[in-house]
Amino acid sequence: MPRTLPLKASDFYDTHPGPDHRTGDLWSQLPAFGINGRDEVTGLVITPACDLANQKCEAITYLPVIPLREYLGSASFRHECWIEASHVLAKSDVFQAVTVPDRFKLPDRQEVEDVISNLAAASPRKATETELKRARAYLEYLNCRESPAPAELVEALIKADRYGQYVDRIVTNALKADIHFLPADGQPSQASAIPEHGVVLFRRPITIDLEILDVAQESTAAQWARLIKEKAHPLRVSPHIKRWPIKLSTLRGEFLGDLLSRYVSMYIRLGSTDFSRTTIDGIVADMRTK
Repeated sequence: MPRTLPLKASDFYDTHPGPDHRTGDLWSQLPAFGINGRDEVTGLVITPACDLANQKCEAITYLPVIPLREYLGSASFRHECWIEASHVLAKSDVFQAVTVPDRFKLPDRQEVEDVISNLAAASPRKATETELKRARAYLEYLNCRESPAPAELVEALIKADRYGQYVDRIVTNALKADIHFLPADGQPSQASAIPEHGVVLFRRPITIDLEILDVAQESTAAQWARLIKEKAHPLRVSPHIKRWPIKLSTLRGEFLGDLLSRYVSMYIRLGSTDFSRTTIDGIVADMRTK
C-alpha cells in the first residue's frame, strides 16, 4: 500500500498568485476595524469565483486571519481560560462568591484574588503549589482586559497536557465551528501572508471595494498613495486603509474547499432556542424519580 507523503505548509498555498482576483486570495494590510485592537489584518477572499471572474461584484468579502497565539489571548478564548482556572479555584471554600462570567467576559478580579488568597492560606492545603501558580497566572491574565493576553500567560494558566489538547483540536479544526486553522506558509517575512500559524475568523467577515484592490494590483508601495487618489472613486477610499494592500498568496483547491464548506455550514444551520439551565435540571430530576 503506498505511503502518504507528509502534508507540508507549501501544499496549502500558491505563493505566486496571478493578477486576476480569485477566491482564496490572501491579502496583507487590509482594514481590520479594531479586531483585537488591530488597524490591519491579513484577509482571505471568500467572494465566489464566478462573481469575480464575471465582474458581478463591486466589493469583495474577506475573512480576517490572525496568529494562533493572538487568538489564544483574545476574548474568543476567555471561556476556555475561565474553565481551566475554575478547576483550581473551585477547591476553595469561598469559590461560590465568584460571579461566573459570560462566555466572552472576565470575572471580577477582586473576587478571584480573594479565592486565591483563601486557597493559599488553607490548612491543610487544598491546592498544590503548581495549581496556585496557575491560579496566579490567571489573576495576571485578568489584567489584559483591553488587549489580547500574551500567549505565554495563557499557556501558564492551563494545565500542560490540556494546553496541548487545545492546540491539537484547533489545528485539526475540532475545537470550535467558527475558526479554521491555517499553517505558517514558510515564506520570508516580507513576502509572507501567514508568517506564523494562524486561524481564520468566520464571525468577522469584512468587505472592501474591488476598485481599491484593482488599484493596489497596479501599484508599488511608492505609487500607492498617488494612484489611489487618481484612480479610485473618492467615496470608496476608506480612511481605514492605512497602507498599500498586497496580494501575497492564494489558498489552494481542497484546502479552500474545506474552509468554505465549514464557513457555510456554520451559517446555514437554522438552530433553535436552547432550554434554560433550570429546565434542563428539571428534566434531569424527572428522569431520576421515574
